[in-house]
Amino acid sequence: MPANVYLRTVTPSGDWQPLAASSTTVNAMFRIWTSGMAPINPLYLRGPDGEEAQLLKNTFFTLEGVDLAEIKIKGEGGYRVTITGNTRQ
Repeated sequence: MPANVYLRTVTPSGDWQPLAASSTTVNAMFRIWTSGMAPINPLYLRGPDGEEAQLLKNTFFTLEGVDLAEIKIKGEGGYRVTITGNTRQ
């Protein structure tokens, strides 16, 4: 089955928000970057199991076979999260 290209930029807020509005399973690279002034507040990622991880600014990582609707992000102060990859069937 063919996969579709996936590209999205998320601007985190002070509340937890899912990375996708509906079930979207991807293999993707996540790039954490900042715009303007460097943020003071940390950026957090929470997986479907409820575990939280603090993300470092200006870094990237890859995840395979994850459902973006089950992953949530929270942070303030100029962060952007760019997700690039392909969807999975």
